[in-house]
Amino acid sequence: MPAFIPLSLGRLIIGLPIAACVTAGLFLVMSGIIAQGDVPPEGDLVTVPSINAKVPPPEGPDLINSIIPQEFPPAPPPIRPDRSKQRTVPDNAQRVRPKKPTREGSGELTIEQALVPIIRVEPAYPQGCAQRGAEGPVTVEFDISPQGAILNPRIISSVDRCFERATLQAVRKWKYSPVGRTTRNVRTTINFRLN
Repeated sequence: MPAFIPLSLGRLIIGLPIAACVTAGLFLVMSGIIAQGDVPPEGDLVTVPSINAKVPPPEGPDLINSIIPQEFPPAPPPIRPDRSKQRTVPDNAQRVRPKKPTREGSGELTIEQALVPIIRVEPAYPQGCAQRGAEGPVTVEFDISPQGAILNPRIISSVDRCFERATLQAVRKWKYSPVGRTTRNVRTTINFRLN
């Protein structure tokens, strides 16, 4: 038999009567307070003539017209949002300008031009990899949303597993030019080298 069962049974046997005594004592104290309640003598009762009595209007100047102004001040100008605080770009991000579209056909961006990131965050070199002297490439694959955001980044190959988390964290912050459709299975290689 486990040791906690006799302890629990002992607490129940001792605790239940104590709780019943405390509850009964509180009940008696409260009933005594209620029995001694202060009831005013019959002569001191106040009678209210009517609950729905109408109050006569105040005499004197017209209070409503003196409180509410007749003319209102002009409305304040609308508040314009501060556009400088809307987009936050990490400190270690690099802005890359894509090549301008060539005049081939409609003048739209080709897939090769659209796949140049406009914001590229370089991954931080992991401390453990640096201490071991690990170097090498990491190949990552991801999808690009119609708005240019990174979707589903995944590691395809890496020299050392210690580079994978830093690579995925950096790639999630990248931003591409919007192309209006989802681009799937984009691969890129990031080389980690010690200086």
